[in-house]
Formats: sequence, C-alpha cells, structure tokens
Amino acid sequence: MKRFNPVLLAAMLALFSTTGAVHASDAAMPVPLAAPGASDAAHLAAVRDMIEAMQLQRIMRQLFQVMGEMEDQQGEVMRHMALHVSDDEILARMAPVYVPYISAEDARQVARNFRSSLAQRDVAATLARARITQGDTDPHFTASERVEAQRLTAMPAAFGKDGRQAAIHSASRAMYMQWSREYYDRLLAQAMQVVRAYITAALDLQPGQATPKLALQPTGLPSLDKVLLVVADVTLATTTANLSYAADIDSYQLDRVLAPERLVSAQGIATSKATITKAGDRIESYLAQIDRLQQSALGRLQASKSGSSARQIIEAGMAARYDFMLRFGENQRSLMDLFARVLQFAESRLGAIELRGESLVFRDDADRAMYLSLIAQLKKASEEESALVDEAQQTAQRSLKKLGG
Repeated sequence: MKRFNPVLLAAMLALFSTTGAVHASDAAMPVPLAAPGASDAAHLAAVRDMIEAMQLQRIMRQLFQVMGEMEDQQGEVMRHMALHVSDDEILARMAPVYVPYISAEDARQVARNFRSSLAQRDVAATLARARITQGDTDPHFTASERVEAQRLTAMPAAFGKDGRQAAIHSASRAMYMQWSREYYDRLLAQAMQVVRAYITAALDLQPGQATPKLALQPTGLPSLDKVLLVVADVTLATTTANLSYAADIDSYQLDRVLAPERLVSAQGIATSKATITKAGDRIESYLAQIDRLQQSALGRLQASKSGSSARQIIEAGMAARYDFMLRFGENQRSLMDLFARVLQFAESRLGAIELRGESLVFRDDADRAMYLSLIAQLKKASEEESALVDEAQQTAQRSLKKLGG
C-alpha cells in the first residue's frame, strides 16, 4: 500500500524540476492497462474525480509556482500558468495521464476514500506542510484515526506494481512539457497578432496622415511584452521615417533633373546638380536614421535579456530588413551617381548638344552613344529600385500571412 504523504508530494514536484526532453528510456515503461484514448468517458470521469478528491490539481499549481522562480522564459510561462489556468484545465490535462494505469473501479474507490472526513484532514495537513494551502500542519489524530487515515489515503496495491508510478511520472512530464509549449505558443500567437496590427497600420499609412497610436495588449509575459514594445516603437518610427523620406524625394522633382531643356544650359545643369546634392544628402540621412532605429531596437532587445521565441522571430526579421536596406542604399546611391554622371557629361558638352523642340540633338554621334549608354544604365537602376520596392511589399505581405493574416 502506498500512502498519499509529503514524500509523494515532494516526488511529484521533483519529477517536473527538469525541463529537458523526455528521453528514450522513458518509453521503456510497463504497458498501461489500456492504450491512452481507449478508455470511455465514464473511466475518464472517474479518474478526474479521483485526482480532484486527492487535490492533485493544487499540487500541479504549486509546481507552476515553484518552476516560476526560474529566471528564464520557462519560468515566465510557469508564473503565467499558475495565475491563469483554471482547476478544470489542470484536471482535464492530468486525467488522461492516469487513465491507462488505474481502473475506473479503483479510481472511484480512491475518490470515495479521499473525500472522507479523516482523509480530508490528512490531505489538508499535507498541503499545509507543503505551503500549498494554509491550515493546521499537525492536526491531532487518535491512534485509531491515524490507522484509518493511513488506510483511506493508500492507493490500490495494483497501482504500485510493474513500475506504474514511474510510467505516470514519465507521462506527466511529457504532458507538462507539451502543455507549457502549447500555452506559450498561444501567448506568442497573441503577441504576433499585435505585431500584425502594427505592420498593417504601417502599410496602410499614407503621406500626411498622423502616425497611429495603437493600444498594446500585454500578454503578461515580460519577455514577450518587451519585444512587443520594441516592435511597436520601431515599426511606427520606421514608417514615419519612410513617409518623410518619400515626401522629401518627391518634392525634389527628380524626374525634372534630366529634362532636355536643363541639359543644354549652364543654369539648368547647376539647378539639377543642386537637386541631386540635396537628394543625395537626404538619402544618406534617411539610411543613417533607419540604421539608428534598427540598432536601437536590437540594443533594447538584447538589454531585455529575453530568450523568447518572439525575440528570435523579430531579430530574424530585422536582420533581413538590414540586408534589404543595404541593397536599397546601394541602389539609391547608384541612381544619384548616374544622375550626376549625366549632368557632368552634359556640362562637358555644352554647345555641342542642342534642344530642338523637346528633343536633344547631338553634333557628335559618339556623344549621342555615350548619352544613351548613361540613360540605359539609369533605366536599369530605376528598374532595380522598382523591384526592391515590390520585394519590400511582398515581404510585408508574407510576414502578415505568417502572423495569421
């Protein structure tokens, strides 16, 4: 006979003290009474009632609290579960673990025994000694009451045979690990929906519109919520920078820089050169601003010491964004360089190029060939710019889909 006592309580807490994977050796446990899932609803209900009568759900919650003392993502999840999961959820998770190893009849008998007055007093004292509940840690029992309490809180003899308790411990550990992963994944999905809302708002924002102030919906996990705050800040700051950059570039009217009438006069060329210089400075300012935003965000993520999956997802996205911005910056510089080369060419050929109607006429065929070559290079760089813009939009849409969009 195995009695429900502090030793069993300590063992139940200890079996969850490791967060490592279930090893192959755990599978070499005795064959259960019936394969999991093969039991009927009545059997499952009987086992659930037994667990509730034994108040094992309280022990499970205590487990969450104990593991919540760890200073890592797993500890955060445990603290969150301790506060938010219901007894019904705990019982629903625990019952299937026990079903294969105890019969419905035995489970009903155990439940009846544990609900007796004597057993309840004994269990209450055990829980109080473990600081799971408050109460008398050493209630008085007469000799006969002690004997009867021991009988009532004993598990069926068959329960201790064939290593069934070891099998239950193994299955419980696997259940707990799976549950904690699922629980975290739900919170992560919730967090990613917040990220999605910010990305959507950023994509929909038009020049001149005020930057939206979206309300954060904390998950309750510090590591996730710190990541959310960083994402919110960097997304909206980047969007504001993008719109400001686009508005400034549009205001420079770069499409007029190489207008034929400008290429045949010193004043026109000087005006276009000034525009290109201004645009080039704005490009460098924009690229530096985006780099500062990303470096600041990465610094905040690292300072948070969060090891969460959300952080890894965001950092991967930022790394991809950094690579994109390098290519985008190279393209913008290339465009400005080509604009400048055309202007330098036109300046060196003043008087040798004429404007007839809206077209340029070259006295020298070699000059015409050089001009057309530069324009072809400029066209190619412009096409690359369009491709980069399309890539950014497609990447954003793919990100939305991954986030549940």
